Amino acid sequence: MNDAAAWLAPALLWLVGALLVLGAVCAWLLWRQHELLAQLGGRLAALDHLAEIERATRVLADARGDLDLRRVEHVLVDIRDAQRRVEDALLRSVERTSGDAAPAAPNLADAITNRLLALGYDRVQLAGTDEELGRLALTDGDVLVEARKSGVAHKGRVLVRGGRIHAVEIQPPFAVFP
Repeated sequence: MNDAAAWLAPALLWLVGALLVLGAVCAWLLWRQHELLAQLGGRLAALDHLAEIERATRVLADARGDLDLRRVEHVLVDIRDAQRRVEDALLRSVERTSGDAAPAAPNLADAITNRLLALGYDRVQLAGTDEELGRLALTDGDVLVEARKSGVAHKGRVLVRGGRIHAVEIQPPFAVFP
């Protein structure tokens, strides 16, 4: 029995020591968790103004609840398309009243530029000299043009018949590929 008592006392001391160390570690972890929760509480307190923002946005949303942004976007697209159709109809009307060609302009370069601008192109460049354009005022021919539409460069030609613009043939570069 003495042998059992001899090893039991040191084992109990080791067990008590291990429990004390474990208790100290648990106390330190609890203290650290308390510190972290206090820091987190401070950070969350800074977000208390979000409740006021939520209330304000809810009031705005309720005031504009009947406004459907998709419908507004579709209406704007429809208006843009209608505007383009009206412009095209006006150009066709002008061409019909002058015998399927636009009226001759004193300056053919200006007439071509104005036509392309009316068709929605910008940065219009003509590939002909003033002399060549002057000759076209009396004869038939083509004027090579380059212009941009919706950010894409388009190249083509303007057919001139009897000093008047007969047709505009312009295509984007990607229309060439199958």
